Amino acid sequence: MSKNIPIIGLEIHTQLKTVSKMFCRCQADYFGAEPNTHTCPVCLGLPGALPVANQKAIEQTIRVGLALNCSIPEESKFDRKNYFYPDLVKGYQISQYDQPFCVKGYLEVDPSPSAELAKGGLASPLGIVARERHALAGGQNPLISARVRIGITRAHLEEDTAKSLHETDPKTGESYTLIDCNKSGIPLLEIVSDPDMHTIEEASAYARKVRQIVRYIGASDADMDKGQLRFDINVSISPDGDFSKYTPIVEVKNLNSFIALEKALAYEIDRQITQYEATGELYTAGSKETRGWDDVKGVTVHQRSKEEANDYRYFPEPDLPPVHVDPAWVAKLHSELPELPEAKKDRFVEQYGLKDKDAVILVDEQANADWFESAVGDKGKEFAQEVVKWLNGDITFVLRELEIELTASKLKPEYVSELVELIRSGAISGKIAKDILPEVVRDGVSPVKLVEDKGLKLVSDTGILDKAVQEVILENAAVVEQIRSGKEGAIMFLVGQVMKKTRGQANPPVVQELLRQAILSS
Repeated sequence: MSKNIPIIGLEIHTQLKTVSKMFCRCQADYFGAEPNTHTCPVCLGLPGALPVANQKAIEQTIRVGLALNCSIPEESKFDRKNYFYPDLVKGYQISQYDQPFCVKGYLEVDPSPSAELAKGGLASPLGIVARERHALAGGQNPLISARVRIGITRAHLEEDTAKSLHETDPKTGESYTLIDCNKSGIPLLEIVSDPDMHTIEEASAYARKVRQIVRYIGASDADMDKGQLRFDINVSISPDGDFSKYTPIVEVKNLNSFIALEKALAYEIDRQITQYEATGELYTAGSKETRGWDDVKGVTVHQRSKEEANDYRYFPEPDLPPVHVDPAWVAKLHSELPELPEAKKDRFVEQYGLKDKDAVILVDEQANADWFESAVGDKGKEFAQEVVKWLNGDITFVLRELEIELTASKLKPEYVSELVELIRSGAISGKIAKDILPEVVRDGVSPVKLVEDKGLKLVSDTGILDKAVQEVILENAAVVEQIRSGKEGAIMFLVGQVMKKTRGQANPPVVQELLRQAILSS
């Protein structure tokens, strides 16, 4: 058994897409608004203000739970969680404790697609930049397979907290904190995994897949730049591979990017192993710690001892009744779920004959997958494979040059379809297609129109091409002799010369046949 195996659990917090906040009618679209302009007595917790649960948020929660293979209990309730943080203006949070909406789910992940996506493609996210030094001592961990099932303990619904803004007075140099309550009360879904991950790659792949799913079903935009998705990681180390023994559990809070997740894991794994080797300390009841991530220094820092559940003094929320979840409603929500990424990827491989890695890239963002299918239409597998080559190749390159996403560009699906049709019909060469592609992408111009307006169609008229063919034969007598002596491969050099004379507009197969006839028949 390998030594020093990390034990990793993730808590993923995602703001749900609703019109209003979780327990009041304040607008949930707060990003960019003036501080404290989306507030009311309910989300500020003023005396006498009573909460009313947002049904849409409950619906979104159940949809996410179903997509994560969770069971949906018929009975649920909200609880009051008491703790006193500066960004929790009420002094308590309405959350769920022992009867959440979603329980006992799972996701299967393949750690390799993240690395594949990092190499490039339409929706290439940040690559995996961190690797644990110690986790796989002596070679491959026998516990790790190509595909890993990650258990999901629960997914519960709660309200988000306010935002703390740390400032410094430019005159006095004194530090102070401002509170913006616009975020307070936003519906927040917390997805808690089992401690089933043992490498950074697995944790990253799991986090990416959860984000992908909530975006696919429209439950959340999960935009990390806007704080709509963030991670807490729980890490310990099994020194000898016996998971009944492990180092004190450390929770690292509020990681707001995949790269922060990966770097924090790498640092914390290394720190804990170093600490264990120095002290031999293993987990005992209560030996939990909460740390924060310093992105500038690239280290985790101690914040406090980790609270236990009884420290929060949970009790049923007295201002909200228990929730009965109708199984018929759950069945209806399940039937209305869209095709999920894994199923879409498998269908793309089967229906269009795509390579697995190409399908993974295409389905990473639902909008890109829909765009691809619109470009392909009903033209079949070969056409689809040509479209994929352009999307994951030259089009991606041009989009990166322009620093724009596919679906935000002026490139329409029908334009890629036109481009592929022009090449397949012999109307233009691949070189001409590459030459006009930047203009098609940048300006949103139809390739058919561009080819017509610029007179770029390939010339297949033998009467027109014959003159250029004869000139090339006269100018390259030595090559002609090589061809006549049996080195027919040299004919491609002459094809290239004809292409130059015709500014790339000669039809290569026609040119090749004219050259062969002129040289070998004389």
